[in-house]
Amino acid sequence: MSSRTGIVERVAVIDNVRTRTLEVAGSGPSVLLLHGFSDSADSWRPVLDQLAAMSRRAVAVDLPGSGCAPALERPALRSLYGFTEHFVRDYADDGPVVLAGNSLGGLLALRAAQDATLPLAAVAGIGPAGLAYHRRLVALEWMLRRAHPALTLLDSLPVPAPVVRRLAAVLYERRLSQGLADPALAAHYGSHFAGFGDLGRLRADLIALSADNRADPLSVGEIAVPVLLIWGKLDRLAALSGADAVLDAVSDSRLVVFDDCGHCPQIQRPVDVARLLADLPASLELDHEKGTSR
Repeated sequence: MSSRTGIVERVAVIDNVRTRTLEVAGSGPSVLLLHGFSDSADSWRPVLDQLAAMSRRAVAVDLPGSGCAPALERPALRSLYGFTEHFVRDYADDGPVVLAGNSLGGLLALRAAQDATLPLAAVAGIGPAGLAYHRRLVALEWMLRRAHPALTLLDSLPVPAPVVRRLAAVLYERRLSQGLADPALAAHYGSHFAGFGDLGRLRADLIALSADNRADPLSVGEIAVPVLLIWGKLDRLAALSGADAVLDAVSDSRLVVFDDCGHCPQIQRPVDVARLLADLPASLELDHEKGTSR
């Protein structure tokens, strides 16, 4: 299915997972896009529109446990990384690709960058998880872990799907996008929720991912490709201080900070984010030659 803006929606099978992609045609190294936790490929629609206007090929995908994809298997983080590895290899037909991700997707992109055998030209982490967390997120995860058994009693409440979808859309508008994104994105976000049971599934996924990441933290010293970090200064989930570890460990690395953004610059500043992604990997190579990495 194709939209008026040139975004084509496809069914794809990646790592034996039947999922959905949103794609735009073009040339240059393909830009592969990974969304954040609880989100979907729809969050990349504004960036895809911009990349299409630049005639740059790009593909966003629904990760397992999100969007139109099936439930996330355990161990959660290893399952997502296996999916990411296959995603990269499946879409690297014309040479190395640029892999970009927001939040959880950013963590997956940085983990992929540790694998020197993957056909990656560069990776971009947008408010990536796995480096440093804001105290609010740490407190939320702690609370959810302890309240999870009690909260499971609420997961079977017969709340009408339209109500759950509207609540999810409001959360997206007010918290994730901070009122700076196209309202249509909130409707896309909410459309993937069918009831309270989905909230329970996501809660269990978050707890599992957090435990997996603590047991096997990201090792930035093993990153083998150039890295662009994009952060919102107002991010209250991924702490900006986490960027220092990557910048210190990876010589071909650069940090861009948007003063007026929160956790999701790709929906708050899609024009700028698309331009940054389209310039990869050349912009990082130029920075390295000039000796500027921050």
